[in-house]
Amino acid sequence: RRFLISNAQLINKPTIYCNDAFCELTGFSRADIIQKPCTCEFLYGPETSDKSIKQIRHALQGSDEKEVDIILYKNNGIKFWSNVLIAPVKNESCDIILFILEFTESDHKRISRKIRKYNQLVLNNFNFIFNDKLKIK
Repeated sequence: RRFLISNAQLINKPTIYCNDAFCELTGFSRADIIQKPCTCEFLYGPETSDKSIKQIRHALQGSDEKEVDIILYKNNGIKFWSNVLIAPVKNESCDIILFILEFTESDHKRISRKIRKYNQLVLNNFNFIFNDKLKIK
């Protein structure tokens, strides 16, 4: 498992720990990562989607687990697909005190299939609505 832990009680949610596997995945040292926001902007690049970034930020404002598929970039500039699981950790008072972010390197073909399915669903709904409007006239 590749993960980092952040302090949820501070505004920028700084990373307070990352494991060796996360460092190996990204090519960054622990010293490079600690105290940086857990949104991992240092892994963003030209093909990182704004939508995925917003989903991660939104998940870090909430109290539920969330998964986000995103394109990230290693320290050497090589891009990779990642599924990020964002899990809040609560104390005995139910306050969120930490976030754990687990990064699973994804098969881009699987994600591409999901995107194609989503696009087809949107197109089908558009066609249904469009055709329905034509019948009314």
